[in-house]
Amino acid sequence: MVNGSENPCLEFFHSKQLLNGLNKLRQRRELCDVELCVGNSKVSAHRVVLSACSAYFNAMFTGNLLESEKEVIYLKGIDEVALHILVEFAYTGKARVSQENVQLLLPAANMLQLNKVKEACCEFLVEQLHPSNCLGIAKFGETYACPVLAKMAKKYIQDHFQEAVEQEEFFQLPQNQLIELLKDDNLSVVSEQVVFEAVITWVKHNVSDRSPSLGNLLQYVRLPLLNIRYLTRCFETSELIRSDRASQILLNDALKNRLLPTKNFNFEVIIPRRAPKRIFAVGGKNGLFATLNSVEFFDQEKDRWKEVEPMNLRRFEFGAAVLDSKYFVGKTKMIVFREFS
Repeated sequence: MVNGSENPCLEFFHSKQLLNGLNKLRQRRELCDVELCVGNSKVSAHRVVLSACSAYFNAMFTGNLLESEKEVIYLKGIDEVALHILVEFAYTGKARVSQENVQLLLPAANMLQLNKVKEACCEFLVEQLHPSNCLGIAKFGETYACPVLAKMAKKYIQDHFQEAVEQEEFFQLPQNQLIELLKDDNLSVVSEQVVFEAVITWVKHNVSDRSPSLGNLLQYVRLPLLNIRYLTRCFETSELIRSDRASQILLNDALKNRLLPTKNFNFEVIIPRRAPKRIFAVGGKNGLFATLNSVEFFDQEKDRWKEVEPMNLRRFEFGAAVLDSKYFVGKTKMIVFREFS
């Protein structure tokens, strides 16, 4: 006490000294009153320390469970390495999360209700999101009750759908998860053709088992948003479509919908999916006299500007618009356009 008030520094050093002392006792296996066993691994600890930081152990040791009186506790469904890390965390407040251990550590922290470690694992996985792993991380977040992680992964999938469907994880999706993905209004795609082709490639990955599901999957593709030429080509040339009656009917109805839009051919109101956002810099002035014909767009993934096909005329003070993956630039009666991917 200093002048009748508490000294926060004294409190901090006392807490640190207490934890260090308890950890040294654990390392020497002195005054330990419980042994946690996973596989061939055994970890000695103090019930009071485990109970103080884990609701799981608190319920086990202070309730009427049989384990409250046992000196040796056998744990199931937890990894040996993860158990060592979590017991170490209970005594030190430190846990190293890495690519090598996060998939084992998060389930263990969830089971033992060590929420700070669980949160650290989730934060780590958010930073690791990539088209090659976002589908798996989203499922991981749902499985282990990590709503923030699941939400962030879902948003990443929506924003990077076109890249994610090219990855091995996509081809391993079970049908029910694929359908949930196809239902999403917020998938960011340049056109519904991306979604259609994703379904076709998923089926082709295991044709013998998946081709009977094609008609069911295509119900969730917004076929009337595909242009007439593409629908006709698929109807006439795709072996998968030609060999599946349900798929033929769906494409035929979509064609009728495009040709006779005022009629109703078994389709409700079709809502386009979310188009990807792109920032373009087109033409303009370079100094007092130089006029540019350059076109650049901002690559958000790489955080840099990227040049694309230039205009065939040098322009400034003009209007611009994007339609069907093409950008249009016009001044008075003159209009030029370029297609981008």
